[in-house]
Amino acid sequence: MSEKFSDRLKKLRASDGLSQKALGEKVGLKPSAINDMEQGRVKTTLDRASCFADYFNVSLDYLVGRTDSPTNPKACNPVDFNEEELKIAARYRMLDGNGKVKIQERLDALLGK
Repeated sequence: MSEKFSDRLKKLRASDGLSQKALGEKVGLKPSAINDMEQGRVKTTLDRASCFADYFNVSLDYLVGRTDSPTNPKACNPVDFNEEELKIAARYRMLDGNGKVKIQERLDALLGK
């Protein structure tokens, strides 16, 4: 269990065959931000770490190196979501409380609620 967040993020990205640019596009970050996290130059927020854990379908404990078991018992079945829906969900998780409220209000307006 000596791996840390930066190591796990890089390993997961590589195992999915994603470039830093591709991962950044999927989670709404610049490739340089992904690179900085993988190199350990910057820390991430809990929301972003959760976003990565959800995207890769691993537990947050695995992502931060607290366990070697990647199992995420609360993960959604990725078969339930297409790629665009996963991207939207990942970006939504990165918003602060005000941003989430605005998105919910906009969805309500679009759906006529």
